[in-house]
Amino acid sequence: MSVREESLTAYTRRARRKGFFSLCSPCIRGLIILFVLVASSAFAQNTQETRAFDAAIRSFQLGTYDRAQNELAAFVEQFPASPKLPEALLLQAQCSLRLKQLDAARDILMTNAPRAGDLADQYRYWLGETHIRATNFQAAADVFARLIMDFPTSPRLLEAAYG
Repeated sequence: MSVREESLTAYTRRARRKGFFSLCSPCIRGLIILFVLVASSAFAQNTQETRAFDAAIRSFQLGTYDRAQNELAAFVEQFPASPKLPEALLLQAQCSLRLKQLDAARDILMTNAPRAGDLADQYRYWLGETHIRATNFQAAADVFARLIMDFPTSPRLLEAAYG
């Protein structure tokens, strides 16, 4: 039995015990059932989203970057409206960087920088790191200089100044 069916069954049992269904019209019953279905569906998707993101994080932390990269790509495709999307994209770029796929890392960071949100300084820092590893030192210096000017309170400020 799915989470949605379990929630609906449990709700229906409680409502019957309290005599709720005898007090309301069929329209109200239908609305209540619809509300429960929608709420349980949103909960199930949120749980699925959280599990997928957490699995990718675990793979990243374990150093299995190829697996983490695949899981993050699947997460981005499956949950494009997730609030965790900027973090997933940043981690995907870091996986590419660690796997020495410098062009892929640069493309992810540059393409998705406009939707980085609070992680904009991190995107810029990792873009600079990508340029350093590609031995494009002038581009790295430019990126780090812009990071210092645009994000003076960034936790990456000292590293950017050194870079």
